[in-house]
Amino acid sequence: MNKVLYIILISLFSLTILSCAKKSSTSSSSTTENTTTVYDGTYNSVCPSNEKRKYTRVFSGTNMKLITKDYNEDGCSTREGEHVSYTTFTLGDNVTVTKNSDNSSVSAQKITITKTKHTYMFMKDDDTNSANSASSCGFSDWEINVAKDVSSVLNQSGCATGDAIGTVDKTVILMIGSNLWMGDLSGSKDSDNFTATIKDTEMDKE
Repeated sequence: MNKVLYIILISLFSLTILSCAKKSSTSSSSTTENTTTVYDGTYNSVCPSNEKRKYTRVFSGTNMKLITKDYNEDGCSTREGEHVSYTTFTLGDNVTVTKNSDNSSVSAQKITITKTKHTYMFMKDDDTNSANSASSCGFSDWEINVAKDVSSVLNQSGCATGDAIGTVDKTVILMIGSNLWMGDLSGSKDSDNFTATIKDTEMDKE
């Protein structure tokens, strides 16, 4: 009788431990999924009449992706292809930087961005067929409107170009109204190698 009681108690104890572990795991997962920043959202550019590209930047938690939309004529009417650059980021302290529009000083937040993935998608039949014939990026099975991960072949001959995977940008970020401002990567740097000037990305929050 005592032996049976002992086994029952051990079983109940084990179930309690498993239940607590599951709750802890669920709580941790929920915390991770619910991580947000003040920049969360989608930001879009417009297409000038003399350009063939539009941009969309999407912030979600500590992930960010930059979508480059290619068109086959000025004014951006007919979609041709789409790059998506995936990154993660960490936010830092506020710092005083210079706006390149009028050289005035403004407080912006440091942001360190690391590239993790790059995809490309053809959106026209003839381009897709040509890519397959040429084995663009090493693939001969491209499908229209289906993105392929080109991270490992980025910047190789006949493939998409862009920052290499693992590239780290130390820059700054600021919201002015609905306008997204970010560091001018071609401008000067501070002592910690973060951009010291900031510019309007010409992307507005939806």
